[in-house]
Amino acid sequence: MPTRKQDTETKEFRQEAYTSSAENERGILGNLVAARCHKLTDPEEIAMLWWLQQASWREGGLVKFTQDLFAACPNLVGTASMHRFGMKPGKFYSADQVRIIRDEIVGAGRDSFPLCGETNEPIWAKLLDTDHAKQEREKAQKLAPTYPEKYSVEAFQKVCRRSADGLGDFLCRALVDPQSKSLRGGIWFAPSLWDSLRSWRETEQKTARARIVETAISRQVFEELDFAYETRSFVLIEGREGIGKSDAARCWCDQRPGQAVYVRLESGSDETTLYRSIAREIGTACSYQRKAVEMRARIQDALQPGHLMLVLDEAHFLWPTSARSERTTPKRLDWLRTALIDFGVPVALVSTPQFFTQQCDRFRRAGWNSNQIQRRLTRLVRLPESLSKDDVLEVVARYFPNFPERTAKEIAGVALFSIGYLTTIVSLRKRFDFLRSRRPLMGDAELLREILDEKSIELGLAMQPANEPAATPLQPVCRKPLEAIKNRANVPVRLPQQPVLSVV
Repeated sequence: MPTRKQDTETKEFRQEAYTSSAENERGILGNLVAARCHKLTDPEEIAMLWWLQQASWREGGLVKFTQDLFAACPNLVGTASMHRFGMKPGKFYSADQVRIIRDEIVGAGRDSFPLCGETNEPIWAKLLDTDHAKQEREKAQKLAPTYPEKYSVEAFQKVCRRSADGLGDFLCRALVDPQSKSLRGGIWFAPSLWDSLRSWRETEQKTARARIVETAISRQVFEELDFAYETRSFVLIEGREGIGKSDAARCWCDQRPGQAVYVRLESGSDETTLYRSIAREIGTACSYQRKAVEMRARIQDALQPGHLMLVLDEAHFLWPTSARSERTTPKRLDWLRTALIDFGVPVALVSTPQFFTQQCDRFRRAGWNSNQIQRRLTRLVRLPESLSKDDVLEVVARYFPNFPERTAKEIAGVALFSIGYLTTIVSLRKRFDFLRSRRPLMGDAELLREILDEKSIELGLAMQPANEPAATPLQPVCRKPLEAIKNRANVPVRLPQQPVLSVV
């Protein structure tokens, strides 16, 4: 990777010359954090360091992270005695309290609070016997009676905040330096740093938990991922598209920052695509100049210690897809087994039904020993193909709140008839928000009715008009046979046994 910095005097523009610019610096490398955590035995502290490593790869890095932390915890900055004496705005510390607090300050700031009668002369002036040193001592003795007898809490907070600006650098060093002190001990200007970090991490967990609607599918996915994490096992979760398994897996990982990593695999027959997808999420070098063998080594260094669980979505991309590949071996799957699973790394694969057993048989004919991967598979879980009406209505209520129950049932029916399933609800909401900005004078109910009618025509259904009572609630009228809808999709879709719009 180019490391030369752009010379501002260079007339010729070369974009690669800006690669080493400070604005392009990324987060802390995962393989270095793994080496740092190798010396630790506290699982909670290990998870905390990995969470901070993941935060370093967010926009703004740890500098932005610490700014948000200070904004969320305004009383975080201050020495231990300041917290004990109180930091109410306008408060003044007595002379005895000032002496205690300034002894806790590290650096030059401790000399900023001389009390009345104290000679605040420099240390060098005390040691030297030169004319300049004598002048400094005389000057300090003259100023001694002019110093205050107390100081405000704001004066001490100002000194602490100057040091707090370097908290991002302190955290960076704590992530990679094996000689750095434990974060549990805090730092002189933030003794409660550990508690604040833990509280902030719990806030992120609650936020992630609130982003998903709990359904039977999400509960089952959560349970299987909990099993894989706690028992350090290898599991495979299969389910049809659109039922929310991917969102559930991603949400589960978000609820365990520093403990699990969600990776959505990309289509591709080469190993480089796989390694780059994983390296990007765990925070290791994955630039275009990196070779596959380099990325692979760093991924193994980061994951083999077993601090993180790996959740791979779209896991069917682990299998080669071309017909010629049947004469080879599935190298991606072999690497996953030998480099991670055999080292005790908990791994979960989330996939649409791609016939895992049949794929193993397919490559077994070419001489590949599929038993090696199959015997390591602790659980193979097949999710239900459909959700209950209550679960679907819960999802509708999340995306379309404050709409009548009848409208919610119509949205649920359209979703269940479509190939996208729950994804259709998200698509309808996007369409609603788009048209809402374009047609501000149209009512919400009228706008949603137009969108539902468009979707119904697309699916070959005619919705019962909202102003006409229906003999059977929300009974659809099929303009095309259900089999025609199924065949048009050209994919196997399980249609309900009864009209799904008649959800009561």
